[in-house]
Order: sequence, then structure tokens, then C-alpha cells
Amino acid sequence: MTDRGNPIDERALDRLIEDVGDERAHRLLRAFTRETLRRMAHILARAGERNLTALRDECHTLKGSAGSFGAVAVERQANAIVAACLAGDSADALARVDDLRGLVDAALGALDARLSSGTGRS
Repeated sequence: MTDRGNPIDERALDRLIEDVGDERAHRLLRAFTRETLRRMAHILARAGERNLTALRDECHTLKGSAGSFGAVAVERQANAIVAACLAGDSADALARVDDLRGLVDAALGALDARLSSGTGRS
């Protein structure tokens, strides 16, 4: 988090907007939100199945996209789950999934607020 209480790195979002423009950034953020909700459902299902290989793969993909959109806490937690899966530490990996869900909710809420107020900064 860059600002106290903000789960999104605003500088990363600003860079995205600068790189692709406000309208395209808005579309990309909406797509990221949809995809992240879908991916989180898959993560929860894989955790419920205790399928560490599939959980690792889902978290690896989430980690990459989260970093691109400034969701740094999500990126870090997804990376920690990947590491736990690779180490065969199912207890740690599975315990981190609930935290990941909360971080995803917070990040998507912050992105939604940013989208609702317009993608660019005032």
C-alpha cells in the first residue's frame, strides 16, 4: 500500500493511465475486476479441493495481473501462496487464501471507487 489504508498503488494506476489513456485504462480496469472475481472463485474452489498445483497456477496468474494494476497487497499475498504451494506447505497456502480474499475485496473496492470518480485523478 502506498497511502495509509489504500490497497492500491495509485502511482501504478497513474502510469497505466498515462501509458494507455483514460478511456482504455477504464476498460482495462473493468476487465481486471471481472477476471479477478472469476479467478478468486477458482482459487477458493482449488483451496477447497486442496489442489496445490492448481491453486499455485491460479495464484501465479493473479499475482501478475494484480501487480500490473497496482494491487500490491494482492500481488504479495498471491506470491506467498505460490511459494507455499511450491514448498508443499498446504497448511500455510490454505491459511493464506482467506487473507487473499479480503485483500482482493479491498483492492477491487478501491478500484471501483476510482472508476466511479473517473479513472484519472482530479
